[in-house]
Formats: sequence, structure tokens, C-alpha cells
Amino acid sequence: MRKKSFLVILASCILAQAQIPLQAYGAEQFDFDLYKSLASAKAKENFLYSPYSVSSALTMTYTGANGETKEAMAQVLNLDSKQDEKTKQSARETIDSLQKLDNGTVLEIANTLFANKNIVFSKLFISDNEKYFYAGTNVTDFSSPDAVNEINDWVKSKTHNKISKILDRVSGDAILYLINAIYFKGSWQNQFNREETKKEKFHGADGKEIDAMMMSMSRNYSYSENQDFQAVYLPYKDNRLGMFVFLPHKGKTLDDFEKKLDLKTFEKNCSLLANRPGTLKMPRFKIEDEMKLKDNLSKLGMEEAFDKTKADFTLMTNEQERVFINDVIHKTFMDVNEEGTEAAAVTAVEMCVTSARMEPQTPFTMTCDRPFFVALQDMQTKKILFMGHINKP
Repeated sequence: MRKKSFLVILASCILAQAQIPLQAYGAEQFDFDLYKSLASAKAKENFLYSPYSVSSALTMTYTGANGETKEAMAQVLNLDSKQDEKTKQSARETIDSLQKLDNGTVLEIANTLFANKNIVFSKLFISDNEKYFYAGTNVTDFSSPDAVNEINDWVKSKTHNKISKILDRVSGDAILYLINAIYFKGSWQNQFNREETKKEKFHGADGKEIDAMMMSMSRNYSYSENQDFQAVYLPYKDNRLGMFVFLPHKGKTLDDFEKKLDLKTFEKNCSLLANRPGTLKMPRFKIEDEMKLKDNLSKLGMEEAFDKTKADFTLMTNEQERVFINDVIHKTFMDVNEEGTEAAAVTAVEMCVTSARMEPQTPFTMTCDRPFFVALQDMQTKKILFMGHINKP
């Protein structure tokens, strides 16, 4: 994959004007905290994640959290733990809003639960996910080798084949997968002319030069610049979604830019964009990325949700074993060209129990009507106090 020395931020925006976005809509500091945590590990590589997909899957999971686990998740996700109804209502309103786009832009959001058939889940947890996240529940035999294919087929379908799988296998301790999938396809409001695309040198973050197909267009843009970078906004035909591109000046690094990046800074930079004529050259690019988020989310303050001994998801299920988040798996895809952008993301939250559950067994009968063996053991010291067999009782 090609290295790139500019930052692309895809933001779902409500725009006050077609050309000049005032601020990111619905963005959270969590989006940027996680971005920096993940991006720092891929400073020399292509990197892409979907803040909305991750936060959606985690908010679905949050509805089953309780106690200190709930408080920790709320703090990381910037939720008010005392306003659960507001949180859920906001999630539904966001889904409804994002799927009302015009002029050929496609944005499909799908949520689902794949639930172990041998687990009894809270009816309220299931109904809340259905009502507020439009998440259907697929009761699945996790012991079947077909289970992983069933989950991956759902992912493949909801991302229009752009992400073919999210799991390699179903964990032996898994009881639930909460999955969010996003598919986006939008045309630029002002498309690049393919005849203007030329092969040019691209200077990668590793210092090496590579050939890149550089798109070019001269027109009026929403644009700004300062001593650190140039910024431009490219709207899609729906006149609501768009792509912000930030390009650090020569002598400045993307790493320096990202270290300063947070919600407040991003909103401020976007607000400074103004109509200005110019020429934009930008390479066509395609990115596929995947990552596991357990370590990053733990470092941000959500470690208790992953702790087998502390996690509290008693609003999700009444299982005697402790239920915890085993991992959060995230995959993304994006293809940017002269016509527009196609992108997809999937986030799966894998819930497990503290030990593998035994499948229900047929009741047995044991009749000691022949010689048998016995042992009496101290379970604290593990010393066997008596051991023998019985031939003649």
C-alpha cells in the first residue's frame, strides 16, 4: 500500500452552507483520543478507522453495562451515565438522520447481535438494541463450524463485499457479538477530470519516493491555511457529507499535526475555512485497515470492561459466570478517486464469559453395584487424605 503524508478526516457533517462547513456535527473527544492512540502505532503506514462505527458498537454494548463498568465506559465514550434514555434516543436519531441523504449518496448503517443460543439475555437489553439501534438478534449455535461463516456473510453483505470477514473463528468462551457495519458511496459535488490525472512523485513518510496518480482540479474551494498546514473541504453531491484534507507544510510533519489534534482544534480549523479559488492536487488512494482495540480502549480508561474479574454486564445477561468484553475488532476500507469515495467499516464487540461453557448433556445414571475407587482430598492444601477402592461393602 502507498504511504501518504497528508491526513484525511472523513466527517459526517450537517452543513450550514454547501461550501463552508461550520463545525463537525456529533463529533466527540473520544473520536480523537482513539485516533491518536491508534495512529501513533502506524506513523509510517496507511491508517484508517471509523469513529462512528466504533462508538456505535461500544454504545450498544454500554446498554448492558452496570456499576463501575458502566461509569468507566461512559467516561471514555463521553456519555452521561445518568441520562441513558437520552443516550439511546440520540443514537436512534443519529441513525435516522444519517440515512436521509439525497443526490445519489449511499450511506447504509447496520447493527446486529449474534447471540449464543445457550445463553438467556435480558429482554430489555435485546429490546433496547432493537428499538434504538435497529439491531436484529441472530440466535446462533456458536459450537457449529458454520457460525463464523454466518457472521462473516452478514458483514460481507452489509459492506457490499468491501469487507469480506471480521472473524477468523468464534471464541470458545464467546456468548455474544455486537456488530456495527457502515457502507458509504458518494460522488464529489465537483468531480475531478480523469484526463487531468497524471503520474507524479509522492514523498512517503519513510523518506522514499513513489509514483502516484495525482488528481488535479482548479476551482473555488472552502480553504484555509496557517503556519502549520493547508486545509480544504470537498463536499459530496448530497451537500451534507464531505471530506476534509489537511496537508502539513514542507518541513512540518504529520506526526506533529496529529499530536495537537483534538475535538476543539479540529472544530476551530474547520470553522476557518472560507471560499477561495485554487488548484488541488491529490492522489487517488485505496486503504484497507484492521486492528484490535482492546489495548487502546483500556489505556483510555475502559480497562474494567475487559477485566475478567471486574467487568459488570449484569444488565445484559444474568449468567452466573462474569461477562466481559474479550476484544473489539475493527476493519475499514476506503477508495478515493476522481468520481468520489467508496468506504466501509465494521466493528465487532466480542463478549465472553470467564470460562468455557459446557454444552448441555443428557442426564446420566451411576449405579455403584460393583467395586469402585474413592479418594478424600483436602481442597485447600490439595492433599489426598484417603484413597482406596471398595470390593466388598
